[in-house]
Amino acid sequence: MTDYRAVGEQVWQGEAGLWQWNKALEDSVAIDLTDDAAYVASRGVVGNVTLIRTNDGLVMIDSGNMMVSERIQAAARGWDGARVNTLIYTHGHLDHVFGAPLYDAEAEANGVTGKALLWELQREAILSDLDAFLAADAELRDRFGVTPHLVEVRFGLPRSADGEPGLEAAQREITGVGTLRFRGVADRVDLDLSGNLALVLDYKTGSASSYQALRDDPVDGGKRLQLPIYTLALQKSLGEEVTVRAAYWFVSTRGRYASFPPEPMEMAQVAERFDRAVGTIAQGIAEGVFPANPGSEVRGGFSNCRYCDFNTLCPSRRDIHWERKQADPRLRAYLQLQSAEAAQGDGEE
Repeated sequence: MTDYRAVGEQVWQGEAGLWQWNKALEDSVAIDLTDDAAYVASRGVVGNVTLIRTNDGLVMIDSGNMMVSERIQAAARGWDGARVNTLIYTHGHLDHVFGAPLYDAEAEANGVTGKALLWELQREAILSDLDAFLAADAELRDRFGVTPHLVEVRFGLPRSADGEPGLEAAQREITGVGTLRFRGVADRVDLDLSGNLALVLDYKTGSASSYQALRDDPVDGGKRLQLPIYTLALQKSLGEEVTVRAAYWFVSTRGRYASFPPEPMEMAQVAERFDRAVGTIAQGIAEGVFPANPGSEVRGGFSNCRYCDFNTLCPSRRDIHWERKQADPRLRAYLQLQSAEAAQGDGEE
């Protein structure tokens, strides 16, 4: 049996040439350095691979190139069959990183990673959220004394696939604009036992952080108009004697099952602000004013552009373009709508 460490030492001391080292290597071999460390050498290859045993599995330093990565894997497995827990790259050259997919495949086959494991983790998260949702739902129904009455409530839309007609469109008379009609789908409507209180819930599955502005402005500068529109639609259907309230409800652990506003709103509480917002929007559409407002600069772009399909087509410094346009008198009503003064409902006219 070849003493690879002795041959390597001779090459290191200049007593033998590299050709003698390569001649000694018939294939990739794992050479013990200590009881818990080995060096994997391959014939004709520059690129070191080192293995270290730990209680959590093997640490591999570099993984070989595409020509010998499978032979390096075989040699490593001949030395120790434990899973590769950590793979460290000394740098990004191909002769150091190309063996990584082999150990990814091993981990997936053993259920350590991969789609099957990811789905199992996701399934556990979904079931955990579902359990928490049911508890939060019971608490919410108890708080308001309501039970679910309708779900996926369509209004102003054609009949559904199963033939259900839905509700009439929501309508609102806006001074200086005329009658506006709205259509959509409300997630859920609960009623109390008397039928005199309706609670409209709009489910949200993400974070509640961007809804904090509702504490100060019930329509968030015209960005959050769903709840008033839902109340209009349900009020028309249920009758004026029914009190209709509405809230966004964050139905996941990520959203902490919070509702916004904290106390569900009624149309009377937000009517003036809602009318001003939709009036400004409708008037702007009629006049052909479509402000390209990117919002504030945030990580990765701008707040108003994150979910826009045309984000990558707009100039990278769109904020500068927007700043230049703000002196245009045609934007005055829109800017007032966005301002703190407008949020208080007493801005200059």
